[in-house]
Amino acid sequence: MRRLAYFITGMTLGTMMGGILALLYAPQPGDTMRDEMRSKVRALWEEIRRAGEVERQRLEEELIILRRGADEA
Repeated sequence: MRRLAYFITGMTLGTMMGGILALLYAPQPGDTMRDEMRSKVRALWEEIRRAGEVERQRLEEELIILRRGADEA
């Protein structure tokens, strides 16, 4: 139990220190950085959405083929 507490404490402190260092060494002002990050997250989300749609279509086509095979058997 004590090891878990040390781990959680270390993770919390490490995260806080990383955040502080990131803010101190950020190459752009906060508003610009947030806008850029927001834009990148939106682009990533859109890419994930498109990839999911492509995969969904592929799986639907595969299901149709499998159903045809089951109906013919």
